[in-house]
Amino acid sequence: MKAACSPTGHDAAKRDARCDAADAVVQPDAAVPEVVLPQDIAVPPYYPDTATVRADIARHYNNIAYMDAQVGAILKQLDAAGLADSTIVIWTTDHGDGLPRAKRELFDSGIKVPMIIRWPEAFRPAGVTPGALDERLISFVDLAPTILSLASVQVPSNMQGRAFEGSRVASSAAPNTNTYIYASRDRIDERMDRQRAVRDSRFKYIRSWYPNVAGGDDLAYRNNIDMVREMRALFDAGQLNAVQRQWYEPPGEERLFDLQLDPFELHDVSRDPKYQSELQRMRAALDAWLAYVDDWSEEPESAMVAGFEPDGERQVTPAPTPSVRDGLLVVTPDAAGHSLEYRVDDGDWQLYVGPVSVDNNQDIEARAVRYGWEESEIVSGP
Repeated sequence: MKAACSPTGHDAAKRDARCDAADAVVQPDAAVPEVVLPQDIAVPPYYPDTATVRADIARHYNNIAYMDAQVGAILKQLDAAGLADSTIVIWTTDHGDGLPRAKRELFDSGIKVPMIIRWPEAFRPAGVTPGALDERLISFVDLAPTILSLASVQVPSNMQGRAFEGSRVASSAAPNTNTYIYASRDRIDERMDRQRAVRDSRFKYIRSWYPNVAGGDDLAYRNNIDMVREMRALFDAGQLNAVQRQWYEPPGEERLFDLQLDPFELHDVSRDPKYQSELQRMRAALDAWLAYVDDWSEEPESAMVAGFEPDGERQVTPAPTPSVRDGLLVVTPDAAGHSLEYRVDDGDWQLYVGPVSVDNNQDIEARAVRYGWEESEIVSGP
């Protein structure tokens, strides 16, 4: 699949050349097995039931099956290496369905992601049994605190998330359970947008700063998907029903969905008198979160770039200092926050995380990089 296009700053005209390949077709990998057939698909109501839609959804499921086999191979490698009983495996994804009205959207189809944790018996939390389903609301920001807690490391106070397992949780009288989780959407390739959402166990509230920008707005990269091009053509021809047209219509400033009664998020109840108390509660929850996290979306991207590039020049990471002490390679960064790499005798670059055993006669090279900066020059060891 070709890489996503990336506009520069606020000027959507300054698009990556890759964005111009709107008519390119993403070809399926011939190695992906056909486990799910198009005729077996249950088509969500927000899609038209066509052969193209069914084929793309089936391909999505078949990609999942292919990926599942790859994960299985990794687990077998852990077992063969004797590491399975000492390794906690966390498997998750960066978004929900990779399909239109899912990926990049704040509907549950876009933000409700799968997550499976494989707990070796020695590390399994109390009360957890293999195959059990945990109904707690968690968010990606909870993963880093949880991993630190599992390693019995103090969680920094500036982390937004909450550990949901580990030593910090086990020592607490009450389990860490989120009342709300939050989600955000900003610029999508060449289209400016900004939405924020809050969800609890039943309701979803979405606020839009660009109320006239539809989720199904024309995007060059997304047009690589067959069903996207077909759905746009059906919409333009007036052949989508009222539910299917929603994605192409302005969302308005705010929406509220009752996920218990409306799991596909098709019926906005923000103006229904019966839901006004829930609307006020969810509004307040989002306002409190926005104040807490110091949302930077009011900051123009050009100003963000200027922060990385004073006087229009991209900063270069200062080179680290490699040294060998008692047969151990030590790479010292010029400042905190630099990622370090090293290689020995022109071999592959390796991430440096601590002293490495080396021979005094080996050739040592090192380099550093800071996020948003150019890599440092490559420096040779002593």
